[in-house]
Amino acid sequence: MSEIRAEGVRLELGGRTVLDVPDLALPAGRLTTVLGPNGAGKTSLLRLLGGFVAPTTGLVRCVGRDARSTAMAFQRPVFLRGTVRDNLDLPLRLWGVAEAERSKRIRAGAAAFDVERLLDRPARALSGGEAQRVNVLRALALSAPLTLLDEPTAGLDTGVRESLARTIASTLRAIGGTSVVVTHDSDEALRRGDHLVVIIGGRVRAAGSPREVHLHPGDADVARVLGYTVVRLAGRSLGFLPGELHPAEEAAPLRLLVEETHPIGDRCEVTGRLAGTDALLSIRLRDGERPVHPGDSIGLAGRFVDLG
Repeated sequence: MSEIRAEGVRLELGGRTVLDVPDLALPAGRLTTVLGPNGAGKTSLLRLLGGFVAPTTGLVRCVGRDARSTAMAFQRPVFLRGTVRDNLDLPLRLWGVAEAERSKRIRAGAAAFDVERLLDRPARALSGGEAQRVNVLRALALSAPLTLLDEPTAGLDTGVRESLARTIASTLRAIGGTSVVVTHDSDEALRRGDHLVVIIGGRVRAAGSPREVHLHPGDADVARVLGYTVVRLAGRSLGFLPGELHPAEEAAPLRLLVEETHPIGDRCEVTGRLAGTDALLSIRLRDGERPVHPGDSIGLAGRFVDLG
């Protein structure tokens, strides 16, 4: 298994520092998700870890890396002429995988990624979603000690994205190697990974188990990336997660000034401003709770994070 560590790493491109990572360790044999906004440096970090670019200063150590240890799927699929089967077969052949084993992996992977019907189509004629699946499968079929995936579900519809994310995670765990998956989707990062890295502005701002990073984001910037709504109230920054606030007694310290109500099935979504702030929040009323109307002021309770 490949254990990766970045030590004193800085990467400069075009005279600009795009990464500054004094120390980062990724656990061997685990699935690490790298989360951050657009332009945070996620892809640059992935390329560094894979050895595709060299750091300006510092060192990336990868114990167990050799010429056939790293498989990577870039964000934009690139295919050679020929069928999907040809494009899946070529990397396996270059890695010296026997013909029978290549056929076995392609059949199994095509079934898992729902691309069996595409195997004999021209690879360059695939739709965006089809190309995304084949692109990821091509990397995973190698069963490499180190697998790097750059936003493998970006641009897909919600249902397709969730299905592909589940398949990717289960396949990577079955392979058993070390894997790093870049995403800007906080739900995907938190639900699929064993280890989470949050990168903002080229710097690692949080790293650890998804649960610990989620419960203790540390600062407002990290909290926002994780999906919190961050507000300033009474001189403090508070982070709220969707679904974790609910109506409470009149004496509750937090109050919502109701602006809109929206029936959703047998429930009602309430949207309004948190009193004392400009923050717009939405909550869902529980079954049996008294109805509210625009103009009402209701107390709120539930979990929130004090970010200082």
